[in-house]
Amino acid sequence: VNGDLTAVVAAWRHDDGRITVFPWFFVPGDDLRGRADRDGVPYEQWKADGFITAIDGPIIEPEIVEAHIRELCATNNVIEVAFDPHLARTMMQRLHNDGIPAIEMRQGPLTMAPAIGDLERTVNGRKIRHSGHPVLRHHFDSVVASTGDTGLTKMHKATNRDRIDGAIGAAMAVSRAAANDNARSIYDSDDPEELFA
Repeated sequence: VNGDLTAVVAAWRHDDGRITVFPWFFVPGDDLRGRADRDGVPYEQWKADGFITAIDGPIIEPEIVEAHIRELCATNNVIEVAFDPHLARTMMQRLHNDGIPAIEMRQGPLTMAPAIGDLERTVNGRKIRHSGHPVLRHHFDSVVASTGDTGLTKMHKATNRDRIDGAIGAAMAVSRAAANDNARSIYDSDDPEELFA
């Protein structure tokens, strides 16, 4: 149960080594205007444009996100689903029990620093493909990266009202796509406009 914002990010690797990312965002629909004012972002416009899904009520029930993941798995060749286990362990277990390849990917620096490194190499190597999704772009704009005494890179919010769920999800997804080195994507088409029409 989440009263904030939830992101699901898919990533798939192409034969030429490029990685495409595509996100889906869920936000509680109650008081969307107030939430937009508090967060300083145009949730109502993003909803109208189809960039976020506003869920009825004050929270995002995990079953809604789970149903979306199940739909993606039913219609695509999904290699694995990586989860932040915080608030999602039960969902992850249900998916795993039903044969969906769910893996745990904790948000600590030992797990996320390599994922952030994979994302950084993919972006800097110009091997990333994306649709210019405005919510994902905003989440990346809200990231502050820092390196602690351990030398591990972390992502955190620039301000308390910022949201970076999509950026974290993209790092996780790109990292798993790079690790799996799948010869074909979870989608059969290389044209993002065909994929998400």
